[in-house]
Amino acid sequence: MLSVPIAYFLNKFGKRCYFLILGFLFIMIAHAGFYSMNECMNGAKCVQSIIPMILLATGEAFVLLTVFTSITYTVPERYFGTAFGV
Repeated sequence: MLSVPIAYFLNKFGKRCYFLILGFLFIMIAHAGFYSMNECMNGAKCVQSIIPMILLATGEAFVLLTVFTSITYTVPERYFGTAFGV
């Protein structure tokens, strides 16, 4: 759901390196949040894991959109199919 707004801001403002760094920062914070949580015992609901999951999904959206849209700037047009396939 966040991919469309992120892609819009990415194309409108540029600054792909900042989006890439922000995405990796979100991923690192999410993993630190998962590491610091207590275990869920006996089928208890782990509601506290929602925030790191949202951060992880947002960070992955930033990173993937930044990398995939940068292919068009680095690869000649006749090799787009191969570049996106790899």
